[in-house]
Amino acid sequence: MKDDKIIGEGLHYGAGLPHAEVNAINAALGTEIEGSTLYCNLEPCCHTNKRTPPCTDLIIAAGIKRVVISNIDPNPFVQNKGVKKLIENGIDVSIGELEHQGASLNRIFFKNMHQKLPYVTLKMACSLDGRICLENGTSKWITSPLSRQHVHQIRLEHDAILVGINTFLTDAPSLNTRDDDNKVIKENKKIIFGDMTKLLPEHHHKICTNDWILIHTGCSSFSCPREIKIYHFDHFERSLLKLLKALYVDGIKSVLVEGGQKVFSSFIDARLFDDVFLFYAPIFLGNGKSNYMNKNISTIDACRGMKIVEIKSIENNFVVHLNQE
Repeated sequence: MKDDKIIGEGLHYGAGLPHAEVNAINAALGTEIEGSTLYCNLEPCCHTNKRTPPCTDLIIAAGIKRVVISNIDPNPFVQNKGVKKLIENGIDVSIGELEHQGASLNRIFFKNMHQKLPYVTLKMACSLDGRICLENGTSKWITSPLSRQHVHQIRLEHDAILVGINTFLTDAPSLNTRDDDNKVIKENKKIIFGDMTKLLPEHHHKICTNDWILIHTGCSSFSCPREIKIYHFDHFERSLLKLLKALYVDGIKSVLVEGGQKVFSSFIDARLFDDVFLFYAPIFLGNGKSNYMNKNISTIDACRGMKIVEIKSIENNFVVHLNQE
């Protein structure tokens, strides 16, 4: 920004591509960029052990006089070092502007850096009485087309989509991201969690690319004729943290958990989630399966609450966005 006018904007489109600062500066080329102010949500990088050059060098070379930053980068290769380099080169630096919004924008990256775990979002579609299917197992479609489009916006933000084996066998979900015209715009990593011996030969024809990851928690051994990633854990509920650690090591930075009941309930009970999105349709399904089950809860005090972030109307449905208190 210069003379109260925006002269260039930019964002980071993906790993290995130019950072937002680079794109903003390139967008401002052809204007008088020297003496301008750069606003960024994250501290500019200053190290060389990555696929893109340091943003601090470009900022200094461009003659920018002031940099306003929402959040310090928690990456130890950058943390406060980018700010220090800018100050040492005579640039005025302000930190903390729109700090909360910046933290929200970078929530996945921040969790990755602080906990070395993927960011976990839980999603469930249900009726007003908290049911996810009819008594006979039918679940398509509880919510409206517009709600399902909103789910694909959430899918777009995540590396992987995880479902339990029973959900996979019952619903045969595509586990990818599609646009409003049902065109695939992103092939997410597709994770199935549970006893893989339930898979039939015809399922192996669908699970045929390296987009698929199988998490086998059955007691018996399991092998897949396809060359895809398979983890084997002995116990379903006790495997969740091990699973998330393994996925992070494999480069998966965010996971959207889409059910079913056992998987959803297990993540809730283990408190291994960051966000929850519950999509409600204005119907009652009676004796169908509930979205959550825990037979060990005997008192209200034993129920751990969540924080409501937002409640939003979508067509004739509504979505409740929650996270941990």
